Amino acid sequence: MFWQSIRPFRNWNPWNDLEQISTRLNRLIGGDEDMDKDNTDMVAGQRLAQCSPRYAYWENDEAVFLAMEMPGVNEKSLEIDLQGNTLSVSGVMDDFLPEGFNKDCRVGSCGRKYARQFSLGDGLNHDEIKAVMKDGLLRLTLPKIKTTASRRIEVQGD
Repeated sequence: MFWQSIRPFRNWNPWNDLEQISTRLNRLIGGDEDMDKDNTDMVAGQRLAQCSPRYAYWENDEAVFLAMEMPGVNEKSLEIDLQGNTLSVSGVMDDFLPEGFNKDCRVGSCGRKYARQFSLGDGLNHDEIKAVMKDGLLRLTLPKIKTTASRRIEVQGD
């Protein structure tokens, strides 16, 4: 019997209580219940949850290959920017509703926005980067700058 009385406290999380207080205060002042969350954007009247896509990379002598999971994103809604040595990738999930359904979303997030940045090293050829989007997987090939082989220089005396 003792364990039954303690059990409700096992799953208690104080952050949930703070979240509920914040939501109630926002409703009281007439604000949106999600207005204090910094991980959302308003795009085309819909609230999109932003997340960082999962990625993996491989490297060989010629290039770095980067793969990122971005389900629901097509090549038209994908943006890849390179500024200096910072590669920024972002994309918005396509509208998946069939015709005749209202886009007004009442529960959960209506869509998803992916965003991630990478710091690139100096040994990559920024002009030759290639990107392919297929089946929700973005594949980036970042070729390395070809360096000349080192050689030994003979020193001659007078």
